[in-house]
Amino acid sequence: MKKYLIYINMVFFGLLFYSCNKKELTIIRPDKKLIENQNEYTKILTEAEYGWIGYLFPAGGRAYTFKFNFTKENRVFTSGTLDETYTTTGIESSYRLVADQTPSLSFDTYTYLHLLSDPDELIFGGARGRGHVSDFEFAFLKLNNDTIHLKGNHSGSKLILVKATKDQDKDFIKKSFATYARIGQINDFQHYHKKVRINNQDFSFTISPHINAMSFYYMEGDVFKQKIGIFTTNEHGLLFREPMELAGVSFQEITNFDILSKQNAGTFNINGEKVNIEPLQKPLYIDKHAPNRFREVNKQFYSRWMFTVNGKHEALSLRELPGYAGGVYLSNVNVDRMDAMYLLYISGMRYVGPVFSTIIDQDGVMKFNKYMEAYGFNPGELISVVRRFNEVWFNEAGYYVFQTGPTDYDLVNAKDSKTWVRFN
Repeated sequence: MKKYLIYINMVFFGLLFYSCNKKELTIIRPDKKLIENQNEYTKILTEAEYGWIGYLFPAGGRAYTFKFNFTKENRVFTSGTLDETYTTTGIESSYRLVADQTPSLSFDTYTYLHLLSDPDELIFGGARGRGHVSDFEFAFLKLNNDTIHLKGNHSGSKLILVKATKDQDKDFIKKSFATYARIGQINDFQHYHKKVRINNQDFSFTISPHINAMSFYYMEGDVFKQKIGIFTTNEHGLLFREPMELAGVSFQEITNFDILSKQNAGTFNINGEKVNIEPLQKPLYIDKHAPNRFREVNKQFYSRWMFTVNGKHEALSLRELPGYAGGVYLSNVNVDRMDAMYLLYISGMRYVGPVFSTIIDQDGVMKFNKYMEAYGFNPGELISVVRRFNEVWFNEAGYYVFQTGPTDYDLVNAKDSKTWVRFN
C-alpha cells in the first residue's frame, strides 16, 4: 500500500511540474526591475514642464526650498532659498538615476545641495566637520500623484519633490525667500510675547526664520508643554517637516501671513481659517525649566542682534565696536561655574564682555550677578559700549527663558517684555 502511495505522489508532483513548465513561470530579475524603476523615474522627472519644487529638511536641522529643472541629458538647473543670491542665480550641474539596491537620485556634481554638506563651517555654516548633516543622494520612497518622497542615503535627510505649476515657473524661489522677511516682521512687534487662539485654546508662540523654527507653548493641566516645528517656505507661507497638532487640529502649513508690525497686529491662516495674533505685555505661560536647559547645553550660543528693544533690533548701538560681529554666551567658563557674555569685534578676532554668576529662582527667572565688568581684549575708550550693554544685561528684573528651536533660546526681560535677546 505504502508503495502505491509513493507512486501516486510521484505522478502528482510530476504532473504539477509539467503544468508549471507549460505555463512558463515568468520571474522578473531584481536588476531588471530596478532598471525599469530607474527609467520610470527619469521619465517622470524630465517630463515635468515647469520643473519640480524641492523641500529639503537636512538631518542636522533647518530647512530649504529648491527649484529643480531636470533634462534628458542628465543636467539639472537649481535655485534655492539658502541665501538671497541663490534665489536669482541658478546653477547647472549633472544628476544620475542610480539603480543599486534602491533607485536613487544623485546630484553627482557640485550644486547648492553640496553647500549644506560641506564639512567646512566657514563655507555655509553648520557644525565643524559635518556641515548641516545633509545629503546629495536620495533614495526614492514613494510616488503619490505629483509628489515624490525621498530620503538621503547618507544622513537620512528628507526631500519632498512637488511638480511645479505654470505659476511657479520663474519667480517662485524669489517669492519663497521673501516669505522669510514677511513672517519675520512678527519679531518687530513692541512686545515679545504673542498669543493665538486655535480651536478655542490659547497658545503663545515664537517664530525664528533664521533657524527655520516655530514654537508653540501651552499648558496641560499644571504642566508646561511645547511643540517645535521645523519649516521651510513657499510663496504662500511655511511648510513644516512633520504635521503639527494643537488643540485637536492637525496642520502642516501656515499661509497668508498678514503682518502689521507698526500696529502690533497680524493674522495667518491654518487650514484656511484666519488666526489673529495678539501681543501681550506678560507671558501667557512660563517654562520654569528652560533656564537650566539653556545653561547646561554644551554649546556656544551666538546672537547676531543681541538686544531687541521696543521692536528695534541691534538697539544698543554695539556696532560702535569696530568690526562688530555679534555676541557669544558661554556657561560654566571656570571652576566656579561662572558664565560669560562676550561681544565680538574686529570681525570676530577679538572679544570683550562681562563674567558673572547666574541664579535661577523658583519662578523660572534667570538673574546675573556681575563678577567682572569686562574680560578679554581692552577696547580702550570704547569700554563705554560694554558698559552700555551691561546696564541692560544685568537688569535686576532678570530674564524668562523660552526654547525656540532644538537647541535655541530667547531671553526676555521678566518685567519689560519689550527687551529681549535671541540666541542660536
